[in-house]
Amino acid sequence: MSKFNINKLGSIILQFKIPMAFDLLDCMKEEDEGEPFIVVINNIPAKIHIERIYEFRYRDEGFQVAPFSKITENRGGILSHSKVQVWFDRQTFDSGNYDKETFRIMPDQFLDLSIEYLNKFIKIYKNITNEYWLRPIMKEDVFNFNSILVRKTPKNSAGSRHSETA
Repeated sequence: MSKFNINKLGSIILQFKIPMAFDLLDCMKEEDEGEPFIVVINNIPAKIHIERIYEFRYRDEGFQVAPFSKITENRGGILSHSKVQVWFDRQTFDSGNYDKETFRIMPDQFLDLSIEYLNKFIKIYKNITNEYWLRPIMKEDVFNFNSILVRKTPKNSAGSRHSETA
């Protein structure tokens, strides 16, 4: 594997879990039926992929939660929660607002940005569904996150990924 060159960075993907679930089709894996959501802030788009995780937080051994089970006002993700990916591409880097050179030592700048995009998505979702109990995500809601650096692929190339866990 060749050494990762930051100048060949094409995309940054941040993945984390949040204590909130959305009644949407999963759009994380290629075989999922749902489509990712495009959220735009200051004319810069980002893609949001979501997967609902059905896992009762206080379960005993042998207790299973059926998919699409629902508790009204599932505050704090007790019955289910979500895995989220926020994808940033060249438009984000070229905006001049973020320094990709410091990403490896300061990935929090993209975590903050991904939370901003996710909160805009939550606000839109909340307005459409009338699920008034949904609240904005704070950094403290994210226990850990993974960052994936995706190298720009030259034409006629399969491309490669370099993954880092923050």
